[in-house]
Amino acid sequence: MTEIVDGDTIDINNVRVRLALVNTPERGESGYTEAIDFVESVCNVGTTALVDEDDGQKEGSFDRLIGLVYCGDDGINNKKLLNELLLEHRYAVIYQDFCNISEYSSASWAQRQVSSFNLYFLFLLYSGKSYSFCTPDNHITYHFKIGAI
Repeated sequence: MTEIVDGDTIDINNVRVRLALVNTPERGESGYTEAIDFVESVCNVGTTALVDEDDGQKEGSFDRLIGLVYCGDDGINNKKLLNELLLEHRYAVIYQDFCNISEYSSASWAQRQVSSFNLYFLFLLYSGKSYSFCTPDNHITYHFKIGAI
């Protein structure tokens, strides 16, 4: 990996890569710095990274390749999926605009967000944060923003 641009965009060998199906806070938003720090802790500059391009989004976005990013220097079978880890640790949410076109929408790590929704629901009630996920059939996307009680 050659550069961390933000929480969901990195450079690998000078190719800009947008992480498929994840959306992290933008500059100036709460959580922006934390997302970048997390990416750095998992996939620091100089770490070996592999990209699996999203066949559903080959046209890219703003001249960025879109895909899954696997990080780690421990060999091919021990690499960590950065997209999944960002969601798991709540530094990102599912980027619902692409659920119907991404080849990864039905992947277990994306679908787990549906399962974890029930556990996360009470937190949302008190925080007013948004939560999104792809449905198993990838045709309907739910987006919740629940105001603080």
